[in-house]
Amino acid sequence: MVASELDKPLTVTEYSGHLFSPRAQGTMADSETYAHLEHLRIAGEFDYTVREGIREYTRVN
Repeated sequence: MVASELDKPLTVTEYSGHLFSPRAQGTMADSETYAHLEHLRIAGEFDYTVREGIREYTRVN
């Protein structure tokens, strides 16, 4: 994943796939990623939209 891909809305799983190795991916990695994204959202650094019932996070510029 290149930096420009981080400027578009991504799901928790897509972020998790970028942050964790294939061996470490799964529900624990997704949960950790979700917790960090929510922390960043509360801090005002990320926002999310819901598309087809799935949250997609976007970095706030």
